[in-house]
Amino acid sequence: MIIKMKRYVVADIHGNCKALKQVLKRGKFDYKKDLLIVLGDVVDGFCDSYLVVEELLKIKNIVFIIGNHDCISSNTEVLTPNGWKLAKEISDEKIANFEIITGNISYEKPLSKIPLHKNKGIKIEGYLTKQDVTPGHQIILDDKKVKALELSVKEKININRFRNFGEINSMGIKISGDYLKLLTWVVCDGCMFSSSQNKKRIQFKLSKQRKIKNLKGLLDKMKIPYTFKKATKSGLNKLQPYMIRIYGKEARKIFKLFNGK
Repeated sequence: MIIKMKRYVVADIHGNCKALKQVLKRGKFDYKKDLLIVLGDVVDGFCDSYLVVEELLKIKNIVFIIGNHDCISSNTEVLTPNGWKLAKEISDEKIANFEIITGNISYEKPLSKIPLHKNKGIKIEGYLTKQDVTPGHQIILDDKKVKALELSVKEKININRFRNFGEINSMGIKISGDYLKLLTWVVCDGCMFSSSQNKKRIQFKLSKQRKIKNLKGLLDKMKIPYTFKKATKSGLNKLQPYMIRIYGKEARKIFKLFNGK
């Protein structure tokens, strides 16, 4: 018997365990059979970071990508029951956990610690990419995987040879660099609504002017029609008062790429 594994992607949980459970439940995620890809920023935000970690550890098939909120430098000071210590000095002891809602501080032992890479990072630049990576980091160059350490000085700054598009072979659809950006927006900040076979809607509820400007700029560049308006100021809309919506064939195309119906 062949068991098909569904793939789910989630990002920016930021310690909100209730929201995480709701998303997994509504998506009918199977903790034993399906795969969950976590695009970083698991902690730092709401007060239930430890509950989020415990929930994610219940999942059999899971891939973690470290986000900018999940990393600290070695000279960061961490509060312990014995005072402030550098992160690199923390071994088998408890560290402070600040609960945003109650304002209380509790102390818990870290579940794990990922050591910093001893070697210096390697800087690489390409079309739509500028990264500081570890020597063993794999790069797609001329459609082949190579380690950053194996790149020549010229290749590290060559903007033409790094892959900037993808192709979904099962659908025969080519994805440009800008479209990959849009799909990332949908995964991280968007919602998908379907009322019928043809009536689809992609919706983004935003508050930060920087995000609004960037998303509108991307859609304008791609010549994708959208609507932009203020949301009704009630409930969560008070925190995210602006809405950008994509309708029609562009929304249906995005649904198809995500295997939506």
